[in-house]
Amino acid sequence: MEISKKIRDNKIFQATELSFDKVTPRSDEKAVVEAAILQPNGDYLIRIGAPNANTVHIIPWFGDPTPEGYAPWRDETIHCLKNEEGVFEAILPYDLRKTGPRNVEIYIDDTFVIWPYLPMFWSGGHPYNYLEIPDQDLEFAYIKDVPHGAISHEVYWSTETNEWERCLVYTPPGYMNTNESYPVLYLQHGGTENETCWTSTGRANYIMDNLIAAKECEPFIIVMNNGMIRYDEWKGTEYVDDCFENSLLKCCIPYIQSHYRVKTDKWNRAIAGLSMGSMQTNDIGFNHPDVFGNMASFTSTMYHPTFKATYERPWPKVMANPQQFMKDYKIFFCSATPQEDHIDLFTKDTEIMREAGIEGVMPGYRRVLHDGRFIRWDSWRMGLREFATMLFREPLNPTDVK
Repeated sequence: MEISKKIRDNKIFQATELSFDKVTPRSDEKAVVEAAILQPNGDYLIRIGAPNANTVHIIPWFGDPTPEGYAPWRDETIHCLKNEEGVFEAILPYDLRKTGPRNVEIYIDDTFVIWPYLPMFWSGGHPYNYLEIPDQDLEFAYIKDVPHGAISHEVYWSTETNEWERCLVYTPPGYMNTNESYPVLYLQHGGTENETCWTSTGRANYIMDNLIAAKECEPFIIVMNNGMIRYDEWKGTEYVDDCFENSLLKCCIPYIQSHYRVKTDKWNRAIAGLSMGSMQTNDIGFNHPDVFGNMASFTSTMYHPTFKATYERPWPKVMANPQQFMKDYKIFFCSATPQEDHIDLFTKDTEIMREAGIEGVMPGYRRVLHDGRFIRWDSWRMGLREFATMLFREPLNPTDVK
C-alpha cells in the first residue's frame, strides 16, 4: 500500500497546539530537525539526535489486537540504532490496524523524555509526543481546501472550583460575518485528558469544517471544557464527583450564552463525550433533560459497575421510564470499536436499551459499532462525524417526528 504524496503533505501530520509548522532549530542546536519522516509506504523513519546517549528506545501506543479484538495501550519496544553522526534511527512500521494519532514514548538512556522535534499533544495527564498515522478512511478529519471555522480560548470563573477555568470554543465558518444564532454542542474528552484534546487529537474543528462545506451537517458551535476538575475533597483520588456537572451548568453555559450567539432552548443544545466524558454525558444529560435535548456517547459507558462516582447515577431511573426518555431526547447516539477498553460495557448498554423497548422505536436512537481495525481516536473521530450529521435538523422536537 502506498500513501499518496497529497496525503503525506497534509499539514495534519505536523500541526499541533504549539505550532502549525515544523520546528525551526537554533543554529547551535545539534538535534535532528526531521525527527519523523513519513515514507510513501506509511512507515515513519524516526530520528533522535542524541550523540552523547548510549541507548534510545521507543514505545508506541496501541499494540496488536487480541483475538477478541482488544488493542493493548502499549506496543512492543522499538530499539533505535546509532549512526556515525550520533543520530539514533528506527522505523515505526505502518499497520492499518493502528492508524490515526499514536503516542510515542521516547526513552534516552532509559529516561522518558519529550522530544522537541516531534509533534506534541496532551495525553495521559501530561504532554506526549505522537505521530499521526495516515489512513484514507480518516481523511474526513484532515485539513482541506474549504472554509475554516475559528477556535477561541475562553477563560471564565467557576464558583465550584473557585478557580479560573478554560474552555475552547469552535465557531463555524461565517460566524463572524453574520448576526445569526447557532445551536451548540458541549463536547467532552476522556480520562486524564483536557479541553485541548478534541481539537489537537480529535481534529473536531476540521471534521466540522469538512462536513459543513459538504453540506452534510448543520453549522453549530462546539464548546470543549476540562472535565478533570474535582471538588477539593476528591482531588487526587480515583473518584469522580459532580464538580464538572455543576460548573458546566452554573458557570460555563451562562458564560457561553452571554458571549456567543447561541440558541438557548434544549433542542438546540447537545452534550457528548468519549470514555469518561461519555459517563459525564450520560449523567449530566439524564439529570438535566430540561437543558439538553440531544446526547452522544463515544465508547458508550452508561452502565459501568466499577465507576467510582460520589453520587447516585441517574440512568436506572431514566431507563425505567422509556416513554418519557423518548420525549425528553431527540437524538441519542452511541458508538464504539471492538479495540476499546469498554466494549463489554457498550454491549451491556445495548442490552439495557433493548430491554427498555427503545431500540427500533425511537427514531433518533442509533448505535454504531465501527470496524474492528479502527483504534480509539479513529473511532471517536468517526463517532463525532456521524453524530454531527444527525444534530439540529428539523423537526427539532421528537414529538414532531413522524
